[in-house]
Amino acid sequence: MTEATAATPDPWSPAHHPESIAVTEAQWWVWTLRLCARRLDEQELGLWLPDPRQIDARQFVVALRQVEYATRLMLKGTLLDCCPAARAKLEAARERFLDKVPGAIAARDILIHFHDYALGEGTRQKQQKKRDGAVAAARDHWGGGYDPATGEFKLGPHRINIKRALEEAEVLSDAIYLAAKAFDDYQAAQRGASSS
Repeated sequence: MTEATAATPDPWSPAHHPESIAVTEAQWWVWTLRLCARRLDEQELGLWLPDPRQIDARQFVVALRQVEYATRLMLKGTLLDCCPAARAKLEAARERFLDKVPGAIAARDILIHFHDYALGEGTRQKQQKKRDGAVAAARDHWGGGYDPATGEFKLGPHRINIKRALEEAEVLSDAIYLAAKAFDDYQAAQRGASSS
């Protein structure tokens, strides 16, 4: 390695800044939620079946989980260990999301892992399968869809109010952004202290 090569910094990459990836992904998935929610609100149906709102509702549920995954990225490792107050606020925002949108993670898991849930082998079905059998476990975690009259998506025992879920996902996305900003502020202060 030459002296000039050793002095050349590595090219910038988002992988060096997972907090940036978390903010970006949360924002994209909140935009997805807004788009799905807007289309779910529309009264006019397409000329094809099934009702396109059913498709949007399913995508909405998947997008909810993606926002939560962005939160996990922010909380992983030592990323926010330097900013305990920001970490605590983000953890509280995640808990609020899980409390206000119960079933969001479970419904997404059923949608994504339908192959397991259809056989009664989903993660949430194991105890029920032992007790009631695979068919009962599958039956109790299936069926439903989006009901325009209530503004809810139902899948098995889980109900998600679209409007409330969107509001809570936006709150969570804002918390991700503020945590990343706190981390950026910390890094800037560290650079300032080291250059003095």
